[in-house]
Amino acid sequence: MGCTHQHIKKIFIIFFLFTLALITMNSLIERALFDSASKITALDNAEKKVFEREEFFKSSLQRMKADIHALVNSSAFASFLQDDTPSSRKDLIHLLSNLGKFHLDINQLCYLDKDGMEIIRARRTSDDGFAFLPDDKLQDKSKPYYVTEINTRQINEIYFSSLDLNVEDGKVTSPFQPTIRALIPVAIEGKLSGTLIINYSMDGFLKKFVNSPLYDVILADQDGYPIYHYNQEYSWGAYLDQPYSIKQDFPILFDDILSHELLRTDDFVSKKLNLNLHNKLYLILQFKQEMHETEQTENFKRKLILSLIVLLLSGISTYFILKIFKDFFLNYDEINHLNEQLEEHAHTISEHTIYSQTDLDGIITEVSDAFCKLSGYTRKELIGSSHNIVRHPDMPAKTYKELWETLKQGKSWDGEILNRTKEGDPFWSYTMISPHYDEHNTLIGYFSTRVNITSEKEVQMQDRLLKEQEKLAILGQMFENIVHQWRQPLSVITATTNSLRVSSQLGSLTPSQVEESTNGIEKSIHYLIDTITTFKNYIQGSQKLLSYPIQDEIQKVLTIMEPMLKVRGISLSTNLDTAGTLNFTMRSNE
Repeated sequence: MGCTHQHIKKIFIIFFLFTLALITMNSLIERALFDSASKITALDNAEKKVFEREEFFKSSLQRMKADIHALVNSSAFASFLQDDTPSSRKDLIHLLSNLGKFHLDINQLCYLDKDGMEIIRARRTSDDGFAFLPDDKLQDKSKPYYVTEINTRQINEIYFSSLDLNVEDGKVTSPFQPTIRALIPVAIEGKLSGTLIINYSMDGFLKKFVNSPLYDVILADQDGYPIYHYNQEYSWGAYLDQPYSIKQDFPILFDDILSHELLRTDDFVSKKLNLNLHNKLYLILQFKQEMHETEQTENFKRKLILSLIVLLLSGISTYFILKIFKDFFLNYDEINHLNEQLEEHAHTISEHTIYSQTDLDGIITEVSDAFCKLSGYTRKELIGSSHNIVRHPDMPAKTYKELWETLKQGKSWDGEILNRTKEGDPFWSYTMISPHYDEHNTLIGYFSTRVNITSEKEVQMQDRLLKEQEKLAILGQMFENIVHQWRQPLSVITATTNSLRVSSQLGSLTPSQVEESTNGIEKSIHYLIDTITTFKNYIQGSQKLLSYPIQDEIQKVLTIMEPMLKVRGISLSTNLDTAGTLNFTMRSNE
């Protein structure tokens, strides 16, 4: 009982460890597959996002075009061009203020003459108010690149400056003010009279443009300087005391970023934005490492809690299962002991029992160690070979025919079979062969057991040889007796024929003498014939058992042996009781 409890405890621990291993394996697989899948999904989404951001930028530029078109085509601006009076300026400021109420990113409006000198400049003073600067604050704007390009533009063609910082009096304003300028050459009576410029503050736009909880965003110009960097210290890198380039973020892929319209790697997606700006912009979306780490941490917490719950439930369920079914658990020590005993018995059986197993075609599928030892073949040599490998050529084919006919009827066969070893030596076995069926009662082969009877066969052969030798010895004695028996009748025949010849020569031969002599010779010849017939029947064993008086048979034996005994100087005296008759069963003259 204590051993059983100990095994139940072991099973509980095994279940617990197995559950823990499954949880660990699941976590590793999920980390390997799903974490990577999460990153791939994020990059797929980033590829869509760069196109969405590009469209967002384009829509803002389109709206800017609409703003400047509205101003250029307004009656207030036309009146101003015809007559620059306080009244026309007031109407222009009023129009600009109304426009600025809806577009808070409009920061400034100025109108330059064809030489680039500011004629008017109105600056935002509040959310819905603009005011003109006094004339002494007006500047010469003929130097900036976006003004020098006016002569290359068509009348009423709207174009944009680069996305850069606002500059006043030749200096970048502080704090930095991201700015885009929308410009349109203006003509009076078909001739260029000046350029209308609207400055848009891009600070609010950029905050929306780069806002992303999933990605670290970088917006860089064609020289690789970041306009916006997720690390704010590196934004507007070209204007820093120590200029900062995205080459420091992407030292290997820097040139690829600037030379590809769209670039995707295992870590980020970059796109050259197709915008109608003076400078080229590159948007880079990089999956946020901190977001990834946060997600992994949260996943780990969830998995840990889930794992603890699973472990707890597994432990509880395992305990109750073992509790309920503990009576059905066997003592594993006993099982192991039984298995060891079975293996030992199987080894003993294989070592001492001569058996083999074949398929339906007689190919050996299993043999015992004893069979291998008897045949001289190894197990490897026998398995897969035909059972004919041990067949002896002197074994009659009739026996095997009978064997197979019996087996094909679904019956067992037994009998003595002569086989031969690997070295060619013969051995005899008493063999029992039975059909072998599987669990579906389908015949799959044959199973045979053997008893080595070679020693018995050798003893039988020796006994048979001794009997034959004994029989030959007896026959020799019998031949000797027959020779002696034949001497007397032959002598009688010889003497009678000589007597007849002499009497015939002397002329004294009488008919009665001839008849008497003939009868004697005939009697002797019959005696010889009976002796030969008796001997032949004895050798062939064809005589039947009959009942004979023992006195008569003894007398016959004495009659046969008496001449031989006399030759050896032996006299034979008999005293047979003839009063009573004793019969015994034997073959005639045996």
